[in-house]
Amino acid sequence: LSVFKSIEKMKPQKSFYYIQTIAVDPDIQGKGLGQQVVNFAKSLADSDTIYLETNNDQNVAYYEKLDFVQYATFKCDNGKGPSTYSFTWRKSDEIGK
Repeated sequence: LSVFKSIEKMKPQKSFYYIQTIAVDPDIQGKGLGQQVVNFAKSLADSDTIYLETNNDQNVAYYEKLDFVQYATFKCDNGKGPSTYSFTWRKSDEIGK
């Protein structure tokens, strides 16, 4: 429960978008569908910030490839449970790439 309190403290005070879940059927993964969902969210967000979290270690590199920046990692169950990786994206993060 304390990990959720820590995450809550990090939420911004201005408007933002939050991606709760992105899931693609394993039989059709690798065809760019997840990236299309993220790009659609980016187009909606425009100048607002997008936040998301993942508990899957393999997703860290994927979100970084999509220009998300990891800003925190939380360990559940007093460090014994899975990690939660928190990411943010702002349009300005992509400028100059």
